Amino acid sequence: MTDPHAPHTDTAGTGSGGPIVAIVDRMFASPTRLLQGLGVVCALLVVADFTYHKHFYMDFLYTPLIYPVLGIAFIVGMVIVARVLRALVHRPEEFYAPYGIDAEENGPDATGRNDSAEDGRHG
Repeated sequence: MTDPHAPHTDTAGTGSGGPIVAIVDRMFASPTRLLQGLGVVCALLVVADFTYHKHFYMDFLYTPLIYPVLGIAFIVGMVIVARVLRALVHRPEEFYAPYGIDAEENGPDATGRNDSAEDGRHG
């Protein structure tokens, strides 16, 4: 059995995806290389942001790098909203315990339900 975390060693052109897929596979064989590649792409996009003239309806959008700043601000806002919503809808760990899948580990009567044919339910 092969290690799923080992780098892919297929030579270019012999895999099912062709030579382009093999090159990309080698470039991003490890998480470190993937993060470095994303960093390079982000740096190139920051440089590209200064190379063209923009036409906006609102003056604050002419601020350099406004879109990355707004993007990060909205992501932080989403995380804060998610934490507040989690606090509002959070249930105790044992909330679903009597009817959970793992309730059968304690025997058929551990749920306190009567699933026999006499109770009139079918299914």
